[in-house]
Amino acid sequence: MDSPFPPSQSPPTLRRTPWYCCALGYLAAIAATLGILYYGMRLDLLNYEEYKAPFTYKQDALLILPFVKATVERGSHWRNERLSAPGIQELHDFPVVDHLHFAVIWVIGKIVGDPIVTFNLFYLLTYPLTTLTGMFVYRRFGLSIPAAGAGGILYAFQPYHYMREEVHYFLSAYYIIPLTMMVTLWICQGRLPFFPMRSELGRRKFRFRDGFGWVGVIVGILTACAGAYYAFFACALLAAAGVYGWFVTGTWRAMFSAVIVVGVIGIAGVANHAPAINYQMQYGHNTRPTVRYSEEAEIYGMKIAQLVLPVGGHNWLPLARARSEYDAIQRRPSQNENEWGPFGIVGACGFIGLIVLAFVPRRLGWPLGALSAMTLFATLLGTVGGLGAVFNHLVTPQVRAVNRISIYIAFMALFASVWAIDRYFASRKGRMRHLLWPAFIGLIALGLWDQLNNTWFRPEDEGMAKDRAKVAKQFWADRKFFERLEEILRESADRIPPEYRDEPPAVYNYPYQPFPEAHPIRDAIFSYDHVRGYLHTKNIRWSFGAMTGREWDLRFRSLVDEPADRLVDRLVAMGFRGLLVDTRAFTPKEFEELDSQLVNILGNSVPRILQPGNGNYVFYDLTLFTEFLIRTSPARYMEMRRNERDGLTALFLRGFIVFELSGKESKKLDCQPKAEMILTNPTDQPRTVSIEMDLSIPVPNIRKEGTNRKPIPLNIVSTIWNETVPDLDDLPLHTSRTVMIPPGRHRISFRCQPPANYLPADSRLTFLTVGNFRMVEVPMP
Repeated sequence: MDSPFPPSQSPPTLRRTPWYCCALGYLAAIAATLGILYYGMRLDLLNYEEYKAPFTYKQDALLILPFVKATVERGSHWRNERLSAPGIQELHDFPVVDHLHFAVIWVIGKIVGDPIVTFNLFYLLTYPLTTLTGMFVYRRFGLSIPAAGAGGILYAFQPYHYMREEVHYFLSAYYIIPLTMMVTLWICQGRLPFFPMRSELGRRKFRFRDGFGWVGVIVGILTACAGAYYAFFACALLAAAGVYGWFVTGTWRAMFSAVIVVGVIGIAGVANHAPAINYQMQYGHNTRPTVRYSEEAEIYGMKIAQLVLPVGGHNWLPLARARSEYDAIQRRPSQNENEWGPFGIVGACGFIGLIVLAFVPRRLGWPLGALSAMTLFATLLGTVGGLGAVFNHLVTPQVRAVNRISIYIAFMALFASVWAIDRYFASRKGRMRHLLWPAFIGLIALGLWDQLNNTWFRPEDEGMAKDRAKVAKQFWADRKFFERLEEILRESADRIPPEYRDEPPAVYNYPYQPFPEAHPIRDAIFSYDHVRGYLHTKNIRWSFGAMTGREWDLRFRSLVDEPADRLVDRLVAMGFRGLLVDTRAFTPKEFEELDSQLVNILGNSVPRILQPGNGNYVFYDLTLFTEFLIRTSPARYMEMRRNERDGLTALFLRGFIVFELSGKESKKLDCQPKAEMILTNPTDQPRTVSIEMDLSIPVPNIRKEGTNRKPIPLNIVSTIWNETVPDLDDLPLHTSRTVMIPPGRHRISFRCQPPANYLPADSRLTFLTVGNFRMVEVPMP
C-alpha cells in the first residue's frame, strides 16, 4: 500500500510559499513579539541602565540569580566558592540541570558582562524564541504564515509565561516545547523517526541515516537539557503518541520509534545529572534537599476550571470579577501556581473542542485526531487525582507539580483553533480568501487582549513599569548598603595577621535559614532572601547556601540557640569577619535586646552599619574582636578554630526525614526501613566517639503479646560499626556505643524490615525512629 493512512488521515504537505515570504513572515512575527513585549511592559529598549536591576527581586528569582551570576563570572553554576562559607556551595544534592538555558545565559553573559543584565535579557529572549519555534512547528504542519504567526505569538504570551515572570525562571523558558511536540505529532502522523516509509516496497525498515530520526535525536537531547519537568512530560506524551501511532498506522514501529526518542531523552537526562551522580556516589546520597511526597501531585495538580476561566486581573471587569470569585482561597482547594495556567479565549476554545472530539465515536482525520488524543491524555496525566498522582504514588514523588503540563496542552489547543480558522479560509473562494491576514491579525489582537491582564499596556506610573520601579528602588538601596559593607571589610582586613587571615573575608547571615526551599521566618524572610549580599558584592564570602544535611549546614544549625557571647566566639573561630542581621526575623523588642548584647560583647568602637531608610539589615564588624583574641591568646584562638573546623559530624542523609525545628533535629529522626548515615572525620588521625540514641518503632500496634510474636531486628552495617539490635518495639530502647572513626567519611546503613502485615501510616513510609541522638568525642588515653 502507498500510505499507512486512510484518505481522511493523510498528513498535509507544507504549503508552497516563496522563501522570501516565509522570511518576512517570521520577521514580522518576531517584530510583533518584541513590540508587544517592550510596549506592553513599558520598557525602554535602548536604555541599558533599565536592565541593571532585575525585574523580579524575590522568592525563587533569588534562587536563580546566583546561578546566573556564577555562570557569567566563572562559567558554571555547580560550585560557588562565595556561598556556604567557610565551605563551598555545591548543588549536587539539588541539581539544576537546565544546561541548554545555562548555555544561552553563558553566551549572553560573554556579550554583556553584567549578570543582572544577562538575567533580564534571557527572560525577555524567551518570548521571541517561543514565537519563533511555535511558528516554525505550526508551519511544518501545513498552516499558513498568518495562522502560524498568530499561533506562535499567542503561545509566547500565555499567562503561564508572564505570570511566572522571573520567579519560575526556567519554567518560563518553554521555547523547546514546540519542537518536542513536533516529534510527538510526527509519530502520531506516521512520520516515524528511524522508520521512513518506502512506498515502492509498501513497508518500513529501520534506517540509521534518517532525517526525521536525527531531528528526533537532536530534539530529544535539547528537551533533556531544558528542564526535568518538561523532559518528563515529553516522555509521557511520546509514549502516548507511540500507542496512538501504532493504532493509526497498524505497525509496532510507531511505538518503537517513540521508545527510541524517549531513550534519547533518558540517556541525555542521565548525562545532565552526571555531576550529581558522581558526587553522591562519593559523598553519599542526600535526599533531604529534594524530599517530596506523593500527595503533592494532588496539591499541585492541574484544574480544568483554571485553564478555561479568564486570566486573573482580566481587562474586562466582569471577567476579572468572575475569576476573582473563583480564586478565593478560603473557598477553593489547591490554589497555587495552577492559577497561572489560563489559556485565554482562543486556547480555551481549542481545548474544549479537542476534549469533546476525543469522545466522538468515529475516527478523526489529521490533525484533530492526534491533537484530541494527546490533549485527553495530557489532561488525564496532569489533573488533580489523575494519572500523575498515580505515577507519583507508585513510581516516584519527585514529579509533583503536574499542573505544569498545561503549557503542552496550550500548544495543542492553539494548534486546533488556528488550524480550524485557517482551514475555513483555505476552503473559501473569492474575496473571503483575501480576509485571511486581517482575520488572524484580529485574532492576535483579541487573544492578547484576553490573555494579557491589566498590568500590561499601562502608563509609566501603573502596571508593570510601576512594579519594576519599586523593585529597582529596593535593589539599588541594597546595592549601596552592601558596597559600603564590602568597603569596611576591605579597610579592616589588614588588622588580621596574614597567617590568620582568610581571603576573601566571610560574613555570617543571621538568623540561620536552610537551603534550599525553607519555610519563611515570621512571614518576612523567605527562602532565598539571604543571598542578596552575594548578588551585590564582589569579594565577600557568605554563609548562606550551605546544602541542607551536609557538614556546614549542620554546624550552622548548631548555632541557632547559642547565646550572643557564645555565638560571636564560634563565628570568629569559624573565620567570619562580619555578622549580618536581618531585623525582620525579630520583634522590635527582641532585636533591641540582641543589638544591646552584641554591642556589649564587641564594644562601642566596632563598626556597626544600619541600612538607611526602612532597611532590613544591620552589620557588625567582627574584625576588631578577632584581632583582640589573636593578640591576647593566639593558642586559644587556634584551638577554637580547630574545634569548629575539624569537628566530627554525623550526616543523616538518605532515608531520614526530619520534622523538628532547625538545631533540634537530633531530638527525633524518622527514617525509612533503609536509611544511611555518614560519620565524617576531617582530620588525619583516628578519633573515638561515644554514640547514644533511642531506637523505637513509631507504630504501637506492631508489638504483639505471646510466643508467636516475631522479633523486629535492626541491622547497623558499616566498615567501622557492625551490630544487630535484636528486637525493637514502640517503647524507646536506649543504646550507647563507642566507635573509632578513622580519617575520612564512613557510611552507616540502618536496615529494619517491617513485618509482612505492616501498613504504612503515610506516604513517607517511615518505620524507625531515632531519638535523642548524641555523639561526643572520647579523649584519647
